[in-house]
Amino acid sequence: MARETVSIEGLDDVLRRLRALGAEASKRGGPVRAGVRAGAMVIVREAKLNVQRIIAQPNVTESDPSTGLLEKSIAPFRSKARGGEKGETFVVTVKRSAKYSDERVRGKLKTARVIGQRLEYGTGRTPEPKPWLRPAFHSKKNEAVNVMKEKTLAGIEKLEKKLSRT
Repeated sequence: MARETVSIEGLDDVLRRLRALGAEASKRGGPVRAGVRAGAMVIVREAKLNVQRIIAQPNVTESDPSTGLLEKSIAPFRSKARGGEKGETFVVTVKRSAKYSDERVRGKLKTARVIGQRLEYGTGRTPEPKPWLRPAFHSKKNEAVNVMKEKTLAGIEKLEKKLSRT
Protein backbone atom coordinates (compact mmCIF):
# COMPACT_ATOMS: atom_id res chain seq x y z
CA MET A 1 0.00 0.00 0.00
CA ALA A 2 1.16 3.56 -0.59
CA ARG A 3 2.59 5.55 2.27
CA GLU A 4 1.29 9.07 2.70
CA THR A 5 1.57 11.25 5.76
CA VAL A 6 0.15 14.42 7.23
CA SER A 7 2.27 16.84 9.21
CA ILE A 8 0.70 18.89 11.97
CA GLU A 9 2.22 22.13 13.13
CA GLY A 10 1.30 24.66 15.78
CA LEU A 11 0.79 22.29 18.68
CA ASP A 12 3.47 23.80 20.92
CA ASP A 13 0.99 24.29 23.75
CA VAL A 14 0.00 20.62 23.58
CA LEU A 15 3.64 19.54 23.80
CA ARG A 16 4.21 21.83 26.77
CA ARG A 17 1.17 20.41 28.57
CA LEU A 18 2.25 16.84 27.86
CA ARG A 19 5.73 17.49 29.23
CA ALA A 20 4.19 19.00 32.36
CA LEU A 21 2.17 15.83 32.91
CA GLY A 22 5.36 13.77 32.87
CA ALA A 23 5.28 9.98 32.94
CA GLU A 24 1.54 9.91 33.55
CA ALA A 25 0.96 11.19 29.99
CA SER A 26 2.86 8.30 28.42
CA LYS A 27 1.20 5.34 30.17
CA ARG A 28 -0.02 2.98 27.43
CA GLY A 29 0.47 5.77 24.90
CA GLY A 30 -1.67 8.20 26.83
CA PRO A 31 -3.94 10.78 25.24
CA VAL A 32 -1.74 11.13 22.15
CA ARG A 33 -2.08 7.47 21.23
CA ALA A 34 -5.85 7.62 21.73
CA GLY A 35 -6.08 10.76 19.62
CA VAL A 36 -3.99 9.43 16.75
CA ARG A 37 -5.94 6.17 16.74
CA ALA A 38 -9.24 8.08 16.65
CA GLY A 39 -7.97 10.04 13.65
CA ALA A 40 -6.94 6.83 11.91
CA MET A 41 -10.41 5.39 12.52
CA VAL A 42 -11.93 8.24 10.46
CA ILE A 43 -9.89 7.04 7.49
CA VAL A 44 -10.69 3.38 8.22
CA ARG A 45 -14.44 4.08 8.12
CA GLU A 46 -14.13 5.89 4.79
CA ALA A 47 -11.95 3.12 3.32
CA LYS A 48 -14.56 0.53 4.32
CA LEU A 49 -17.28 2.60 2.62
CA ASN A 50 -15.14 2.80 -0.52
CA VAL A 51 -14.69 -0.99 -0.55
CA GLN A 52 -18.45 -1.41 -0.13
CA ARG A 53 -19.02 0.86 -3.16
CA ILE A 54 -16.59 -1.16 -5.28
CA ILE A 55 -18.16 -4.45 -4.24
CA ALA A 56 -21.64 -3.12 -4.98
CA GLN A 57 -20.68 -2.53 -8.63
CA PRO A 58 -21.78 -5.39 -10.87
CA ASN A 59 -19.10 -8.00 -11.60
CA VAL A 60 -18.27 -9.19 -15.08
CA THR A 61 -19.35 -12.62 -13.92
CA GLU A 62 -21.60 -13.30 -10.99
CA SER A 63 -19.37 -16.22 -9.97
CA ASP A 64 -17.36 -14.26 -7.41
CA PRO A 65 -19.64 -12.97 -4.64
CA SER A 66 -18.07 -10.94 -1.85
CA THR A 67 -17.38 -12.55 1.51
CA GLY A 68 -16.75 -9.15 3.14
CA LEU A 69 -13.31 -10.23 4.37
CA LEU A 70 -11.43 -7.31 2.82
CA GLU A 71 -13.80 -4.78 4.37
CA LYS A 72 -13.61 -6.44 7.80
CA SER A 73 -9.81 -6.59 7.62
CA ILE A 74 -9.16 -2.86 7.20
CA ALA A 75 -7.79 -1.51 10.48
CA PRO A 76 -5.28 0.90 12.01
CA PHE A 77 -2.07 -0.72 13.25
CA ARG A 78 0.47 0.79 15.60
CA SER A 79 3.89 1.23 14.08
CA LYS A 80 7.20 2.88 14.89
CA ALA A 81 7.70 6.33 13.44
CA ARG A 82 9.64 6.38 10.19
CA GLY A 83 12.63 8.40 9.09
CA GLY A 84 14.47 8.37 12.39
CA GLU A 85 11.69 10.19 14.21
CA LYS A 86 10.89 9.36 17.82
CA GLY A 87 7.50 8.03 18.73
CA GLU A 88 4.94 5.90 17.00
CA THR A 89 2.24 6.19 14.41
CA PHE A 90 -0.81 4.36 13.15
CA VAL A 91 -0.91 2.85 9.68
CA VAL A 92 -4.23 2.11 8.02
CA THR A 93 -3.90 -1.14 6.11
CA VAL A 94 -5.31 -4.65 5.70
CA LYS A 95 -4.56 -7.32 8.30
CA ARG A 96 -1.88 -9.75 7.18
CA SER A 97 -3.61 -12.70 8.81
CA ALA A 98 -6.91 -12.34 6.91
CA LYS A 99 -7.06 -15.22 4.43
CA TYR A 100 -9.78 -16.55 2.18
CA SER A 101 -10.40 -20.13 3.29
CA ASP A 102 -11.31 -21.59 -0.09
CA GLU A 103 -9.12 -19.81 -2.64
CA ARG A 104 -5.55 -20.87 -3.31
CA VAL A 105 -2.88 -19.30 -5.49
CA ARG A 106 0.14 -21.52 -6.14
CA GLY A 107 -0.85 -23.69 -3.18
CA LYS A 108 -1.13 -20.81 -0.68
CA LEU A 109 -4.32 -19.27 0.65
CA LYS A 110 -5.20 -15.96 -0.98
CA THR A 111 -5.02 -13.06 1.47
CA ALA A 112 -7.26 -10.04 1.82
CA ARG A 113 -4.15 -7.85 1.67
CA VAL A 114 -3.32 -9.13 -1.83
CA ILE A 115 -6.90 -8.55 -2.99
CA GLY A 116 -6.80 -5.02 -1.53
CA GLN A 117 -3.56 -4.27 -3.39
CA ARG A 118 -4.99 -5.63 -6.63
CA LEU A 119 -8.03 -3.41 -6.27
CA GLU A 120 -5.98 -0.35 -5.32
CA TYR A 121 -3.38 -0.61 -8.08
CA GLY A 122 -4.87 -3.01 -10.64
CA THR A 123 -3.07 -5.97 -12.19
CA GLY A 124 -2.15 -7.12 -15.65
CA ARG A 125 -5.49 -8.90 -15.94
CA THR A 126 -7.64 -6.08 -14.64
CA PRO A 127 -6.45 -3.02 -16.48
CA GLU A 128 -8.23 -0.42 -14.43
CA PRO A 129 -7.39 0.04 -10.75
CA LYS A 130 -10.23 0.70 -8.33
CA PRO A 131 -8.55 2.69 -5.57
CA TRP A 132 -10.22 2.62 -2.18
CA LEU A 133 -7.53 3.57 0.37
CA ARG A 134 -5.88 6.62 -1.22
CA PRO A 135 -9.22 8.34 -1.91
CA ALA A 136 -10.25 7.64 1.69
CA PHE A 137 -7.06 9.26 2.96
CA HIS A 138 -7.31 12.30 0.70
CA SER A 139 -10.99 12.94 1.38
CA LYS A 140 -10.80 12.53 5.16
CA LYS A 141 -7.28 13.63 6.17
CA ASN A 142 -8.37 17.06 7.41
CA GLU A 143 -11.25 15.58 9.38
CA ALA A 144 -8.89 12.95 10.81
CA VAL A 145 -6.46 15.66 11.96
CA ASN A 146 -9.30 17.59 13.62
CA VAL A 147 -10.58 14.47 15.39
CA MET A 148 -7.05 13.67 16.51
CA LYS A 149 -6.55 17.18 17.93
CA GLU A 150 -9.90 17.16 19.74
CA LYS A 151 -9.43 13.69 21.20
CA THR A 152 -5.84 14.43 22.29
CA LEU A 153 -6.79 17.74 23.94
CA ALA A 154 -9.77 16.11 25.68
CA GLY A 155 -7.48 13.37 26.97
CA ILE A 156 -4.92 15.89 28.22
CA GLU A 157 -7.60 17.89 30.02
CA LYS A 158 -8.99 14.74 31.60
CA LEU A 159 -5.51 13.72 32.77
CA GLU A 160 -4.82 17.23 34.13
CA LYS A 161 -8.07 17.14 36.13
CA LYS A 162 -7.24 13.69 37.46
CA LEU A 163 -3.76 14.75 38.56
CA SER A 164 -4.98 17.99 40.12
CA ARG A 165 -7.37 16.03 42.38
CA THR A 166 -4.58 13.89 43.81
